[in-house]
Amino acid sequence: MKKYNVLVLVLLVVLSMVACSKKPAEGTSVTEGTSAETSAAGEQRVIKIAHCAPDQDVAQKEFSDCIKANIRKINEQSLGYTVEYTIFNAQYDQQAQIGHIETVMVQDFDVLIVFGVDSEGTAPVVKQAHEAGLIVIDICNLGYPDIVDMIFFGNNELLYADLRDQFLDAYLKANPELHLNTGVIYGSMNQLPQLPRGDRMLDYAEENPDRVTILDNQTGEWYADKAMSITEDWMQTYPNMNFVCSANDQMTVGIVQALKSAGKLDDFLITSVDCTDEALEMVSLGEIGCTIGVDNYDYAVELIDVAIRLALGETFDKEYYMENIRCITKDNVEEYIKTKAELKAQLGN
Repeated sequence: MKKYNVLVLVLLVVLSMVACSKKPAEGTSVTEGTSAETSAAGEQRVIKIAHCAPDQDVAQKEFSDCIKANIRKINEQSLGYTVEYTIFNAQYDQQAQIGHIETVMVQDFDVLIVFGVDSEGTAPVVKQAHEAGLIVIDICNLGYPDIVDMIFFGNNELLYADLRDQFLDAYLKANPELHLNTGVIYGSMNQLPQLPRGDRMLDYAEENPDRVTILDNQTGEWYADKAMSITEDWMQTYPNMNFVCSANDQMTVGIVQALKSAGKLDDFLITSVDCTDEALEMVSLGEIGCTIGVDNYDYAVELIDVAIRLALGETFDKEYYMENIRCITKDNVEEYIKTKAELKAQLGN
């Protein structure tokens, strides 16, 4: 009888060792931070967050780097849990993003943060992920609130447009003889939430016909080289054009380069979106009038905080709005650069 008990005990120990030796899911994960309850045995809980991004251009890479820095800071605090963060870069390939979300569904993640390459194309697989039990945070407003747990409005597009309207009101007031002959460069037309960046400019012109005329609008697909090519064509087609409204800072880099090469930069007003370091430098140099957006460090901290709290069982309203939106102009750019440097230092980045 004693021999039987010893054998059972040995078997239980072996089974326990096998269970504990299960390898974590493979992937390009970066383990970096937060806090939660510990298990009865005192083990730290690991909260696994997947971020399925459309691309890692300058603005989005800065954003994901900010998330990593924030998570490192969280994990260094011995809060009783850690966060494992994995970024999946679709490189604007819809099928690649679908594959990424399918991978997330089978790798024991707790939270899926998703920015769809294409709103319609991404929705079905996001629905599957939600039904599979993942907490889904939509950061691009896919347009299907029932298939996600939260729509996180970091890019508050309507507020972006409001701030640009206010900037233009002040600019036109300061230049009473100026008429803005305008070209509008959209990002990707498949990403429906960003359309107000261009649509509201069309509305503004319609509301102010004596001050603003829309000469053309095209799609730059977020790429600097494509925006550069569009701007070069416009300078030939519309010699009276003097304003380009750009949907993001990456494209604005191409717009500025095209105008510089033609020696016409001083003849143009340019507005942009994202508040990247490149755009801040362009504002400082007087190359563009403004860039509008959420600071990526603020965004990263708030988004990950909410993701963790959701994973721990806290409830929120379906729609979550960040209110700290900035319009950076020559009047406040130096102060903002200083503030941004302080935020980076706080996160050790």
